[in-house]
Amino acid sequence: MATPEKPCVCGTYEVLIPQHTNDHGDAIWSRESTDCSGTTKSTYTPGQDAVLKKLLVGAGVDDHPVRWSDGETVIAKAAERWAADLGWADAVRAEIERKRARCPDAHAPDALLLGLRGFLVCGADAGPGCPRRSEAPPAAEEGEHPARQDSDPA
Repeated sequence: MATPEKPCVCGTYEVLIPQHTNDHGDAIWSRESTDCSGTTKSTYTPGQDAVLKKLLVGAGVDDHPVRWSDGETVIAKAAERWAADLGWADAVRAEIERKRARCPDAHAPDALLLGLRGFLVCGADAGPGCPRRSEAPPAAEEGEHPARQDSDPA
């Protein structure tokens, strides 16, 4: 009898990152996850364990709690605790420390943290070695869709 396919475990983890508070006092957050919806007979679809480790490292660098959910129950823990539960404690902790050392001012109270993907921006002077150095494209003009790429008419 064949083992049935089940959802990849990495898709059950997410990180909420505070962005700002709007004019009405509502907290605005961005959600980061592995965006995995794959199925597997194992625990992870190929390569998704590495994607989950990257999510844990990014959350750990910024001290954001990582949430796990089975659809009914939600558990939030520090990234390092999830890594220990998954058997990756030493590797994830070492990578977090390495990234923090490359951008030591990232935890300053006035640091602006915009997301995990690519470690976009911190309030520090993000030099070329900083994992948070902004490589994001310039912001779209008002009313312009940020993903739209207008071609050069020439």
